[in-house]
Amino acid sequence: MEPTPTVKFLLKTQVWAVITPQAVSDLHLIPRNQTVTAEYYVTEIFGKSLMSALFCIEETGPPLKRKMLSDTSRAIFQQDGATAHLSEKAQKWCSEHLDSS
Repeated sequence: MEPTPTVKFLLKTQVWAVITPQAVSDLHLIPRNQTVTAEYYVTEIFGKSLMSALFCIEETGPPLKRKMLSDTSRAIFQQDGATAHLSEKAQKWCSEHLDSS
C-alpha cells in the first residue's frame, strides 16, 4: 500500500474588515503566527483599521473610499466571543470610542 501524503497543519488566514450596506473597509490581514491579543486587537485593528474606516467621509465613489454609514446611531458593532474581543482593554476602548447612543 502506497502512503498517502497529508498536510499536518493547514494554512490559515485571519482577516478583519468593516462591512456595511454602503461600503467596505480595507482588509486587515493578520500576519501569520500573530496571536490576536488584546493589545494587538486594540492597537492594530481598532486603532488603525477601524478608525481609518470610520473616518471615510465620501458619499459616493469606490466602496473602499465611501463613508461607512450615514447614521451611526443605528450601527451594530458585532464581535464574537474571542478572548481579545472580550478583554477588559477592548471593552474599555469600545465604550470610550464607539457611540452607544
